[in-house]
Amino acid sequence: MSLASRLSANFEPSVRGRGQNYYWGGQVRIRRGSPTELTARVDGERTYNVELGYEDGWLDVYCECPYFEGEGLCKHLWAAILAADDYGHLRAASSAKQLRIGDSEAGAAAESEFQLQPPGPRLAPPKPAPPPEWKKRLAELGLDRHGPRRDRAIWPAGRQIVYVVDALSSQSSGNPVISLWARSPKQAGGWGVPTELKLTRSQVEHLPDPLDRDILTRLDSVKHYS
Repeated sequence: MSLASRLSANFEPSVRGRGQNYYWGGQVRIRRGSPTELTARVDGERTYNVELGYEDGWLDVYCECPYFEGEGLCKHLWAAILAADDYGHLRAASSAKQLRIGDSEAGAAAESEFQLQPPGPRLAPPKPAPPPEWKKRLAELGLDRHGPRRDRAIWPAGRQIVYVVDALSSQSSGNPVISLWARSPKQAGGWGVPTELKLTRSQVEHLPDPLDRDILTRLDSVKHYS
């Protein structure tokens, strides 16, 4: 469990929000960090020194801003805690079974003011939502929103295209009518039963045989194959 997760309930939501903006805005500069300590400078209305140190179950925190002196846990401390988690500092504190937090100079009163959440098991990240149906269809066609997916094989090794001329339809229409079929080699030798073939333009462009690409490109221009 991260230190921020354990401390989250002890900071006001508005304080966490402003501290997070400070961290995301690059306003935290770590001066020294280790599994037991962190010192940093946080740029706000002016630059404030922040210190966190862990020893024997005690997390001692300090910020020189007026809010910390008067109200307690401040946005500068929260920004520093986020930095500690991201850079792997203060791990001894985040993993401690029992942990007290406060300003050691303020004594026991400060300790009782801040109560930590106990460490808990790491929760598995939620499973991503399934892609929408239109994205599945594009993937099946070898496309994405940027065009053909050139990094995916779309033609099995050894597969051949069979061009079948429909003589009767060609005679009645006065033009050649061609249907496309495909056959694949058997492991024991010979060819499997041909199956009807449907190809998109992007698949035609990425066929391994240049002769097939040329034939199908020409046929596509006259629209007499299926």
